[in-house]
Amino acid sequence: LFSAPEEFRARFRARIFDLAIGAACFVSVLLLLMHCGHDVEEWYPIQKLMTNPGSVPVFGHRLLWVWLADAVKAIHPDLSYRNAYLLSQVPPAILAVWMVGRWSALYAGEQWKWAGQVLFVIILATTFDYFTFYDIAMVFFFSCCLFLLKKKRYAAFVAVLAAGTLNHENIVLLVPVAFLETYRNRRLCAAVCGSALAAHFGLRAILQRILPLQHQVTWHFWTNLYYPFVHPAILAGA
Repeated sequence: LFSAPEEFRARFRARIFDLAIGAACFVSVLLLLMHCGHDVEEWYPIQKLMTNPGSVPVFGHRLLWVWLADAVKAIHPDLSYRNAYLLSQVPPAILAVWMVGRWSALYAGEQWKWAGQVLFVIILATTFDYFTFYDIAMVFFFSCCLFLLKKKRYAAFVAVLAAGTLNHENIVLLVPVAFLETYRNRRLCAAVCGSALAAHFGLRAILQRILPLQHQVTWHFWTNLYYPFVHPAILAGA
């Protein structure tokens, strides 16, 4: 690149910088996940999720990237379950870094979108503890859905929300956001929110029919609020 003509470098400098930052953030996420995360058999057993998801309450329906790990394991049977899991996190890490950049550019401008990606790595790294298939992907699905709502691309929003349902059921929390974005146009609001809810609960019903679970939801709302407000030292330590 240093030996390339100035005209070439000037033309592609910004793109090369964006790709370099994106690649650095992606690699950082994976390295931090590998070194800071671990498999917890009693809470979120990776092997059991891949071999018998119906035996794991609630988590057994968060299967989007479990299926990818299963496919990797089927292609390479000698691969450990841990490594199959880590490989399954490559696509969501790439998608999350890319989408956070797109989302950040809406507010900070193209020249500063890299700052959002770097902050994403720093914030996400503080949450790494036990391995999950869905946490990194949640960043992608939530930021993508918000981006599509902002751009008024409602059909794509419904499609991404439906895909996100297979990752984690709390993607349904974006339906009230869609309502607030569209309620001035009643017909549009009914179409967007109704389609999103139909897709979400339809997929949830199919999952329950194929893979029955005793509990589909764990109400952690109050406990999730309890820790940061009652024990702020835990949040500060994270």
